[in-house]
Amino acid sequence: MTQEYIQSLRNNLKDFPPEEQEILLDELMSHIESGEDDPIMGKNKEERIKKLMSELGNPQDLSKGFKSIYRNNRFIDFLLIVIPYLLYPFLNVMYSNLMTTYNWVDVRLDILIHLPLVVVGLWRKSTLVTLFWVSTLVIQIFAMLISAQGYYGNLQTIIWLVIAFTLITLLGNIVWHHRYDALIIVFALLPLTMLIVGIVLAIINSSADLSSMPQVIDKLILDIYINFAGFGSGYLPFYGTLITISLFVLATNHNVRWIALGFYGLVIGLSRHHLNLFDEIQGLMAPPIYLVYAILPLVLVLLVWRLSQSKAQTQI
Repeated sequence: MTQEYIQSLRNNLKDFPPEEQEILLDELMSHIESGEDDPIMGKNKEERIKKLMSELGNPQDLSKGFKSIYRNNRFIDFLLIVIPYLLYPFLNVMYSNLMTTYNWVDVRLDILIHLPLVVVGLWRKSTLVTLFWVSTLVIQIFAMLISAQGYYGNLQTIIWLVIAFTLITLLGNIVWHHRYDALIIVFALLPLTMLIVGIVLAIINSSADLSSMPQVIDKLILDIYINFAGFGSGYLPFYGTLITISLFVLATNHNVRWIALGFYGLVIGLSRHHLNLFDEIQGLMAPPIYLVYAILPLVLVLLVWRLSQSKAQTQI
């Protein structure tokens, strides 16, 4: 039954290059094999396989899910991410002209401007566009609410939380639908993971003495932040995200996309923009906090990539 399913899926992926077909099928087979050994899926192997096939759906629908991510022509998806992202500096200028002082009204307007891009991503059945803008908007909403510290009052805070959790539910549904694809799971969850890690590290920093650290590493991380990410320049988070996301969306080679995702994680860590909002609340972070935060996303990407590679090699 499994072999028939895989062969049927292979027939529906004829538009993909042979090398990419094998990579996608290997990812799926590793998911199936893990399920076959999972007692939660059923009492015996036959029951587990039957449940797995039911969860995956028919090969035609599954192939459509692959094509929503690995479509041959991804240039329009690329434009739907890059063009709005490139407009951020111009929008910030517009906000500063409209407002006498910078405040979180700018962010609210920014969220409303970019929210339709999630709808466009869903309409185009583009998983990459949808995931990028969902994660971006969720982070903006939570960062805004945490930094504002109740400024908007209960009603508006509840409305923003409803929007945020609706977007998180959408993201969860997409991740579940593509749970056999480790690359997409990491791409979807990495930014939100770093936001959560930032909150945890802020709490740890406020209650623990973590001041010891090798001076060389301390200076390196600090120099990167000062010269490329901090003090208003924002070069690393802006251009780093732009370049790595562009490579991730446009590349057709699976390994190249993993490399792009690894550098994307490194940009998130070194630019530390998910930690910035806690500086005003908790004070400056201890150097080890910055070190952990800087290398964690890259380590996570490498670990998941290595795990997926090991599973693929086990099948051979």
